[in-house]
Amino acid sequence: MFTRIESVATLLHDQLDRGAEVIVEGTQGFGLSPLHGFSYPFVTARDTTASGFATEVGLSPRQVNRIIMVVRTFPIRVGGESGPLKDEISWEDVRKLSGAPETVPEFTSVTKKVRRVARFDLEAVKIACTYNRPNELAVMGLDRLDYGNHLLSDRREVTEKARSFLLKLEKTTGVRVNWIGTGFRTTDACSWQPTTRKIALGV
Repeated sequence: MFTRIESVATLLHDQLDRGAEVIVEGTQGFGLSPLHGFSYPFVTARDTTASGFATEVGLSPRQVNRIIMVVRTFPIRVGGESGPLKDEISWEDVRKLSGAPETVPEFTSVTKKVRRVARFDLEAVKIACTYNRPNELAVMGLDRLDYGNHLLSDRREVTEKARSFLLKLEKTTGVRVNWIGTGFRTTDACSWQPTTRKIALGV
């Protein structure tokens, strides 16, 4: 096994100078930022904004031309005493709300503890959009919102419940939803290109 240790910035700048595209994936949610998060001191050790992610890898803000902000239909926190979580519910509640046949909790990747989960927080998403100024949104967990979207491909339309949710999100944030996730696998994420984006009455 070969291990190489060097500056990531050097590699990225070399590729950008060659005209290549670079994708920087940020980790953890905006609300965990120690600078801008909602629940200090229950935050992480690093800034979790788009600008913070760029800085971490040595990129100038001028080199970023596209920001995709990922939104979950049910926000999560790690298990245990991890700080406030507005409108916290159980994974069984998520099952009932979605109509799923069984309860499927999520676990932290390292400690394998059951994650805490809560209802969707539109105000938190609006604040995150203000700070990050995304070009587009990716909404993960549409199957958690309505099990009728489970493992949906981009060849079929989402359920009416999911569609109303997505359109309301677009209207409220002013940011277009271009990507959706309907399962846990990478292949369960696809583009969302509805024929019309008219807002349903009563949403």
